[in-house]
Amino acid sequence: KIEFIPHRSIPNSAKISDVYLVTLDLWIELDGIDREKRKKWIGKDYEYWLEKLKIYDREKLKYKIAKTFDEFKIMVS
Repeated sequence: KIEFIPHRSIPNSAKISDVYLVTLDLWIELDGIDREKRKKWIGKDYEYWLEKLKIYDREKLKYKIAKTFDEFKIMVS
């Protein structure tokens, strides 16, 4: 019963979010691999991740990062 858009383009960017919750005007990034802890292992993907977070901040978009499905369920409830 939650209105959402999967893989929505982030405004003024070529990057794509994981989920946008329309009613809450909230962008969700699903980070199952915990990029911060594995930044050396994932290399360039970590740089891409940081750029994405900077865009959310630059555009003054409300966003949250969910590292588990349980965290995600809490965010949308």
